[in-house]
Amino acid sequence: MTTFGDTRLPDRFWDRLQVNNETNCWLWTGTTQGRDKWMYGKMKLRGTLDGTHRHAYRELKGNIPAGYQIDHLCRQTLCCNPEHLEIVTQQENARRGNSGKFHADKTHCPQGHPYSPQNTLRTNTGCRKCRACAYERQWLSRKGTLEGCDLSRYLT
Repeated sequence: MTTFGDTRLPDRFWDRLQVNNETNCWLWTGTTQGRDKWMYGKMKLRGTLDGTHRHAYRELKGNIPAGYQIDHLCRQTLCCNPEHLEIVTQQENARRGNSGKFHADKTHCPQGHPYSPQNTLRTNTGCRKCRACAYERQWLSRKGTLEGCDLSRYLT
């Protein structure tokens, strides 16, 4: 069990943490990278700029093997409590997280066309593409205008 304020990490690390008493998360309040719910703490420690959760894990629990990532079991990316962190493969981290959920939850393309079965193309990597937008792009490249472009077969 690791304790808050452990001397293996410098005071300047601990000064930038705030403990959530309900979840026991050690939340980073210093410099961050990312945005919204995907924000991670960043700090230079012993000559290495890295995520604060990675520094905490290395100093308080042990090395992170090459090719592995740290998964936040609490789902709070600013948490540095090593009891909330686990070493996993990239595939396992993606499986546990919401990495693909952001796009999978979308029901319409950026132009507002629905992702319906008749209007959805799949790339060879499995990504969704809007068939109506692809048709518009093709029409524009050939005709130079959208005049006469009929999207009804994709949007019904």
